[in-house]
Amino acid sequence: MKKLLGIVVLGLFLSSNAYAVTIYCDHEEWNHYVILNIDYKNKLVQGDKFGGGVAIKALISEKTITFSTQDEQWKINRINGKVYRTSYTSDFTQIGLCSTKKPGKKLF
Repeated sequence: MKKLLGIVVLGLFLSSNAYAVTIYCDHEEWNHYVILNIDYKNKLVQGDKFGGGVAIKALISEKTITFSTQDEQWKINRINGKVYRTSYTSDFTQIGLCSTKKPGKKLF
């Protein structure tokens, strides 16, 4: 019985991040990658370059992941990997690329 309980606990421990993924986004004008941790279960996005590392609520569908910070909106196309970053304060939209693979070098 102890072995069975141990297997169940270990299985729960190993599957705790089954709904989370890290993606790497880049644009030719950015100096560094933007690393996004996406929690599909709780519909949260946490980025290394915005929000002070605080998780932000996201709208997640089969085709897109959309979230907003105080200054901009991000929309990631889950089909082709394109990221659309639109600023609220300045009038611009940047289109970059996202991938789940950690890049060895910049995509642009």
